[in-house]
Amino acid sequence: MLTLKVITENPEEVIRKLSKKRFDAKAPIEDVLSLDKVRRSSQTSLDSTLSEINTLSKSVGQLMKDGKKDEAEAVKLKVSSLKESTSITSLLLSITSFLVETIILSYSLNILDNALSAENL
Repeated sequence: MLTLKVITENPEEVIRKLSKKRFDAKAPIEDVLSLDKVRRSSQTSLDSTLSEINTLSKSVGQLMKDGKKDEAEAVKLKVSSLKESTSITSLLLSITSFLVETIILSYSLNILDNALSAENL
């Protein structure tokens, strides 16, 4: 079965095997790999930002406890800003994940269609 894991682990082998089925997979596999790179980068960025939000959120309580209300408010504003950026990153992550899966499914169906058409010849 054609999966993202199979494609990322050995793209040249996937391209070679698909060419045996008379399917030029070089461009679609490159598209999948490119989108997956964006997806992984987005996931890393999102994880990092969420970790920063968590750390900053924990510091707000301590700042308030220490009577540093102004500093706590500044940290709250930063957390708010970071949360907005996570929404954008999360959306990018969702879109790229969807595109990767759609491309894989689309090409899997095309391969199946080609195979069935070849049988009917």
